[in-house]
Amino acid sequence: MRVLLSLLKRLGKKVSLDVAYNFVQLNYPIWVFYFKKLTLPNFGGRHEIKISGKPAIYDVFVSGDKNYVVAIGRYDRVADWSRLICVFDSGCEVIGQVVEDFADEKEAYQVLIIKYLIPSGFRSKPVVLITLKLDGSQIVNSLQLSNHSVELPRHKLSVTTLMKDEDRFIPEWIAYYRMIGVSHFYIYDNRSLKRRRIRNLLAPLIAQGIVTLIDWDYPYVSGAPDNSWRFCQRGQMHHCLYKYGSFSDWMLFIDVDEFIYPVNAEQDFLKFLESREHPNIAALQFKMIWFGNSGFEQVPKGLIINNYIRRSPEVLSLGREKCAVRPQLTKLMFIHGVKASEENSWMDVVSPELFRINHYYATSSKRQFKGYSDHNDVEDTGMRKYVDSVEEYIGKI
Repeated sequence: MRVLLSLLKRLGKKVSLDVAYNFVQLNYPIWVFYFKKLTLPNFGGRHEIKISGKPAIYDVFVSGDKNYVVAIGRYDRVADWSRLICVFDSGCEVIGQVVEDFADEKEAYQVLIIKYLIPSGFRSKPVVLITLKLDGSQIVNSLQLSNHSVELPRHKLSVTTLMKDEDRFIPEWIAYYRMIGVSHFYIYDNRSLKRRRIRNLLAPLIAQGIVTLIDWDYPYVSGAPDNSWRFCQRGQMHHCLYKYGSFSDWMLFIDVDEFIYPVNAEQDFLKFLESREHPNIAALQFKMIWFGNSGFEQVPKGLIINNYIRRSPEVLSLGREKCAVRPQLTKLMFIHGVKASEENSWMDVVSPELFRINHYYATSSKRQFKGYSDHNDVEDTGMRKYVDSVEEYIGKI
């Protein structure tokens, strides 16, 4: 009991209450995650800031173009974010430019994005030192931000995802997207119980500069009254867009159970993206088709793309889409589309006769043992042509 109390003290009051509540309710064993987290260092190098004991800002960082300090956080944690001032080492105070996450019929105010213009004399420095003040009181003092003194490589196409405990499938997912031209992956780990295994699995790819792994330890409960999943996922999406977007021509936002499929096998995905690099195209939206469990009550050994060959008869006409965006033109995103882009730019919808998303719904970690039997109407073996190439790449990891 003394050991348990000591660990709870280290975790802190809020986390301890979270642990106790979930333990009593016998819900998702978040208490296991918190105790495991004590033994593991954080990945991602984020500067989280709490206000009144609650995470308010997910991260503060220097933008890829070195012109701004950017804060990404939750819109609901402070009544008036215009009162959050950034003070640079010289004493220069800068009022932020808020990228307004306007409410509409799909998603309300959730994401906070504030950009502070860095004084010209600081942009060439390897480290930018700042203090953040709210209503005159310091909430963080002398925060050192890396100013990209080592230039990061530029990518034609990168991919980002938010995942939890997808160690079973993520090697195949990475291998497939490498095959179609992705050069970098920004993977956000959302409270995985298998965090140590996932880190060991991805370690070679991190060392090679192929994967950036970021811990994203915020509640994600789909359909929860507090909208937690939207805060979590849209926060992750905009963190990636604003922190890493400057280093990619295109950035694809997609889940680990979703695979972009070239319906015409001769169609090259990178060449297709290049053909859509019109000055006014900010994003491409891809339609989705459901794949069912193909008769499996448990996930079989082998590749998803080899085992799961039964799907719905039609592409979903509306909803569940995912996007590849051009970060320099994209300001705000829904989970399934672009919410705001630069003036005179727009999102194009890609014909599902060219490319579509195969959504292997029954393989997700939260569904894989529940025997989902829908979406099995039509046999489709189109992805099997890629099995040998994907297996060969997995063997190299």
